[in-house]
Amino acid sequence: MDPNVPPKPPAPEIPTSPPQPGVADLAALAEQRLPIAALTDWIMLLQGPAPPLFVENRDFQPEWKRLFRLGALVLLLLGTIIAIFSLGIAEPGQKWADFTTKLQYLTLTLVIGAVVAVPYAFVLAPLLRIRITFAQTFFTVLFLGLPWLPLIALVWAIGRVQQSGLLVVILLYILSLVPLHHFCKGVSVIAVCGIWRVVLSLAIPTVLALTVFIANFVL
Repeated sequence: MDPNVPPKPPAPEIPTSPPQPGVADLAALAEQRLPIAALTDWIMLLQGPAPPLFVENRDFQPEWKRLFRLGALVLLLLGTIIAIFSLGIAEPGQKWADFTTKLQYLTLTLVIGAVVAVPYAFVLAPLLRIRITFAQTFFTVLFLGLPWLPLIALVWAIGRVQQSGLLVVILLYILSLVPLHHFCKGVSVIAVCGIWRVVLSLAIPTVLALTVFIANFVL
């Protein structure tokens, strides 16, 4: 290197634009915002069991946060329906307290369904070779049942206002059968078995319960 030749000045630094957020970054940002994440879970679960939540041998132990988040949103929606119903949408003079009480029974029914996961996981499922644990059954019931409570309550409230009994009954049956089908599909995905086995596992106690009811209260 010739000492008489002056050194070249360093090249100027070209400013670079900050990296654009990717899909994973946007998903993480949405996860930090509780209302957005809860609403996303609600819409996703309304569509039925799907990955990444429902896959083969899914372990739901890390999903307590998601479950509480979904439960909080469902309670908020139910409270909103009750509040609107109590502000005069119903016919004049109609008391909304009766509707509120029956709505509590609706929520209690789902909780009982989650508790029934114990005998299902330990008795009915092994009977038909369905490999599923109590935790998996418990989370499946709540994840696929909770999102439908606000819709059922809304249809119920509209029926009380419009006095359209037959249409409401039809809609309530549809809104009840869809989550039941989703539950059967979710169990079949987790346990890797045919959906007919899950349907049969639910049909057996249903038939037995109807038989006992008819024998005691009808005959």
